[in-house]
Amino acid sequence: MAASTTTPAIATVRSSTAPDSGLPFGLDVRIPHFHRLLELATDPAFCLLMIRVAGWDMALDAQEHWRCIELNPHGHSIRFA
Repeated sequence: MAASTTTPAIATVRSSTAPDSGLPFGLDVRIPHFHRLLELATDPAFCLLMIRVAGWDMALDAQEHWRCIELNPHGHSIRFA
């Protein structure tokens, strides 16, 4: 039987750019139109009173408008006791 190798589930490579797009990220990077992003997420969140934590997948389109791609009301990786 041939020897096998395993790779860690989490990579430990550090980078200052996103791997697919090459866009920079870090403490000095600003999110465009962040106030609009907050409004897009918080306005409907007040209607979701029974959901303690909601995950919002957002995207900035080519016209620089924030779009809600998906709402994840369950199945978070954050667990509360």
